[in-house]
Amino acid sequence: MERINSKGFTLVELVLAMTLITIVVAVSGFLMGRGVDAYRLVTSRTETVHQARTALVRMQKELERLREVTHAAPDRIAFRDPNMVETDFRLEGGRLYRGNDILAEDITRLTFTYYRDNGNETEAAPQVRRIHLELVTESVEAGRLSLRTDVFPRNYLYDNFQ
Repeated sequence: MERINSKGFTLVELVLAMTLITIVVAVSGFLMGRGVDAYRLVTSRTETVHQARTALVRMQKELERLREVTHAAPDRIAFRDPNMVETDFRLEGGRLYRGNDILAEDITRLTFTYYRDNGNETEAAPQVRRIHLELVTESVEAGRLSLRTDVFPRNYLYDNFQ
């Protein structure tokens, strides 16, 4: 009898190898997809935080240097800057504006709370000595972020402030 010397693979071996390769590729694709999703989430969140913080810091610096508050509302503040140019910060349609310039987008809430020199809340623009500012941003990818700060305009004196 003549012996057959096979140098190939059997059908069973080929099917088993293809099944294992398919499983490895599927698991690798799933893990890579999760990695890409995590990267997108972190990038989006970082961009949202950066945009909101940049807007908040700019607002804080400008309000610290204001010369006079001309309008004090819970959702808008109008003031004169050091050059006595009147401008405002306000929220319209999810956009934060300084005058006509857009500072940030995807803002869901902008709240100003005003305080007198004795620490009591006020709505009268000439009595404003401290401004509590809250900025809330929200996006599908990044979620909800709330930033708050207190601003003390530099050109006012603070007697009996607590």
